[in-house]
Amino acid sequence: MGSRMGRASAAVACLTAVVLGAGACTGTNDGAATAKEAASTGDAGAMRALRDAQEAATAKQTVSGKGTITVGETGPTLSVDSAFRYGPAPVVHAATMFGGSAQPGNGMRSPSIEYLVTETQLYAKVLDGGDLPDAGDVSRLWIRRPAPVVAADTDGPRMPSATADAHLALQDPVVGLAVLAAAPDVRKVGDEPVDGIPSAHYRGVYPASALKSATAASLGLTEGQYRRLAVEFLDNRQTSVLLDIWLGPDRLPVRQSAKSRYERAEDPLFKTGRPGSRQSSAAAVDDPADLDTMPKPLAFGVLVTHTGWGSPVDVAEPPAEQIRTP
Repeated sequence: MGSRMGRASAAVACLTAVVLGAGACTGTNDGAATAKEAASTGDAGAMRALRDAQEAATAKQTVSGKGTITVGETGPTLSVDSAFRYGPAPVVHAATMFGGSAQPGNGMRSPSIEYLVTETQLYAKVLDGGDLPDAGDVSRLWIRRPAPVVAADTDGPRMPSATADAHLALQDPVVGLAVLAAAPDVRKVGDEPVDGIPSAHYRGVYPASALKSATAASLGLTEGQYRRLAVEFLDNRQTSVLLDIWLGPDRLPVRQSAKSRYERAEDPLFKTGRPGSRQSSAAAVDDPADLDTMPKPLAFGVLVTHTGWGSPVDVAEPPAEQIRTP
């Protein structure tokens, strides 16, 4: 148990190092095998309903979300507070990632990280360094970098994206609808209430092999949305993601759940040099020997409730005086 908690702590330290530009570290999820696509071709009615919902959601242009990200089988559970703006200049704003909460078993407060991502730019800042070393020296200014991109050569080692562990793509209801509609086994599970709202429940498993042949246009996404989704799969090494989405009476998502699936064998589709590795940096850990104890394949779960479709959201790019160069 203690070793698993230590690995969760190391994962949080790793992500903060990447955000601050300290370099890459070993991944939170390693070793993946090619997903076995479901034998069924998916339910046409479910696909149509999800595509209609994607169109309706995009037309609303704005939505907010609150929920959690669970790392591994034993935690920690991290808070999510997000806002999305669609249209000609889409923006994702994910606030208070990691929530500053104490991790189970060791009482360590995690850092609180905020992201803002446009089609071309990524902004990140640490709101609260938690109990990380030198947390008091952390700048509260935004760090600006190019938006996450998918390298042309996906067979070589990758520098992990600062947003991959934030799972921004799988918090995004429009991306979720597009991915679920393209899942080989998509189907309607049934009708059930979500927070008192009558909802239709849809489910499917989207494999990495499907993403390999997909494009932004084929999924009905912007290039930025597609890149975030591809980086999500590449950096987090999942073979597939199980998606559940609940649509309300207005055809708009009220809840979205995403759960990863992993295998330990090397994935011939997305390789990163030696199995289960990212480029390592001693700057990301206190002792290089700790690289051997960084998290092995850990599943994650994202659960977000969506509210306020069409209501104003705060997704403006930060002013110049609040931005620093890493």
